[in-house]
Amino acid sequence: MKGFTYVEFVAVCLLLVIIVTISLPKLSINLSNNRLGFTDQLRGVVLSAQKTAIATRRNVCVNVTASSITLKRAASAGASQTCSIDLPDPMTGSNTFSLNLPVGLALQLTSTPLIFGAQGEPLTNSGVVSTTNNQLVLSGTQNLSITISQTNDMVRLRLRVSIAGPGTMP
Repeated sequence: MKGFTYVEFVAVCLLLVIIVTISLPKLSINLSNNRLGFTDQLRGVVLSAQKTAIATRRNVCVNVTASSITLKRAASAGASQTCSIDLPDPMTGSNTFSLNLPVGLALQLTSTPLIFGAQGEPLTNSGVVSTTNNQLVLSGTQNLSITISQTNDMVRLRLRVSIAGPGTMP
């Protein structure tokens, strides 16, 4: 006789069901952790752009598309200067910084591009200090947002990460 008996087949199926039942919740936790990890990475990119603007005394632009983020800086000083020079990626050593979004996530910025002036202050496209809050909204199964707001001293930004949606972790 070749093949499995009915009892062996049922035993193998039960083992597969048990393995899937145990591993599926861990997989969903990993996906949530990846999303939160990407949010931390995104927050770091925004802070890095602000610090680069202060250090170089040049405008730095955070360009956001639905699937990636790139950083550029102005060639010369001045609030009205446009960002035309790619910033290098310190992690990979490539000449262009680019952060790609994980599959299944989308990113929106309420005002594009996000521009930081020479003192780290957020600017509008015309080079005027922005007085309104700007938000980076990461959407997928959970919505995560980073709020960029102006403080009184015009140098620091308050970045707040808020998580909303079903199944969020505290």
